[in-house]
Amino acid sequence: MATKILNAVLKRWGATSTKQRIWDAEYQSGKWQHLDPRDRSGIQRDLIYQSLERYSEGTSILDLGCGTASTAAELRSDYASYLGVDISEIAIAQGREIIARDPERAHKTHFAVSDIFDFVPGGQFNVILFRECLYYFPKQTAREVLEHYCQFLVPGGVFVVRLHDRKKYDPLVRLIEREYEVAECLAPSGATEIVLVFQPVGAVKERA
Repeated sequence: MATKILNAVLKRWGATSTKQRIWDAEYQSGKWQHLDPRDRSGIQRDLIYQSLERYSEGTSILDLGCGTASTAAELRSDYASYLGVDISEIAIAQGREIIARDPERAHKTHFAVSDIFDFVPGGQFNVILFRECLYYFPKQTAREVLEHYCQFLVPGGVFVVRLHDRKKYDPLVRLIEREYEVAECLAPSGATEIVLVFQPVGAVKERA
């Protein structure tokens, strides 16, 4: 238990090299194996796809904290390009292996190993996804991360954030609602998760 608590603290506050070591060890141990699409047959599709597939058809996607790229593997929309970024070299290696089994996706799916706090992609994207990763930053740092990535959204592009516990991360939800224009919010009654689709204030909206 003490190790688990310490790792949780270091994932938020530790140096990049420390975070990478912890995440690599967890992926190497198989802790996140349940996210592999090969192991998810018969499991209900995640709530995030209700929103993400409406915004990702024919578009470019930047998936921050992508893990083993389960999102890219499970999307039913025909995205134009996908760039998955994760601090864990082990996760990225596993993601490359998973995507390589799908020739229709492999040629348009790319990866980078980096701390997403200061990653600089080489272009702009229609969709920037934070799936279960934004809360690993303290609130003020999460604000800085969002501000950093605003410059990498195309006009009319959207952020998509998924949080598994909207009550626990209510300060982050309220930050987004207060400082951005929320286009869509999925928060099913009887469940804890929430998906927010939003844009910088004043952004050009190109979608109906």
